[in-house]
Amino acid sequence: MEEVKPYEECPVWIAALSVGMTLLTYALGAYILAGLAVWLIAPYLLYGLWTEWRVVRSSCVNCYYYGKRCGLGRGRLCARLFPQGDPAAFGDHDFSWVQMVAYSLTALAPMAAGVAVAIRDKTWAPIILVVIMAVVYFVGNGIVRGRFGCKYCMQGRLGCPVAANMMGPKRGATDA
Repeated sequence: MEEVKPYEECPVWIAALSVGMTLLTYALGAYILAGLAVWLIAPYLLYGLWTEWRVVRSSCVNCYYYGKRCGLGRGRLCARLFPQGDPAAFGDHDFSWVQMVAYSLTALAPMAAGVAVAIRDKTWAPIILVVIMAVVYFVGNGIVRGRFGCKYCMQGRLGCPVAANMMGPKRGATDA
């Protein structure tokens, strides 16, 4: 197999696609939650902001792409918000399934709300939105991050707990 060369700095289109998927997830989630109760939008978006802040604050500060355009679109943002950490410490923390579920609640909670709205209102429209959100969150992000982001990520080769737990260690190093 031919070795895949990692990006020193990701192309704009990959970062834009990744950020777009994240923003679309939040927009769909807010719209679905509004069908249950409009007041849920603010706590949902604040929770989403908090989860993004946690990722940037705890991981991105130590990442190889700190201050650079990364596949998730957070490297340059991180450099504007926080001082650089220790790149050697990036892989030191474990990425647990509990953390993954906490992050995934930004999609799972609105999906559950959409099912509740569909049952309450006896309509299929919320289910259609839930399916669209599931495709965006699980399939879309999987393709964008797996085929374009993680595959060419230098940090994945240096040590990444997400890549190790979710995609196998040093994902992409020998992919064609």
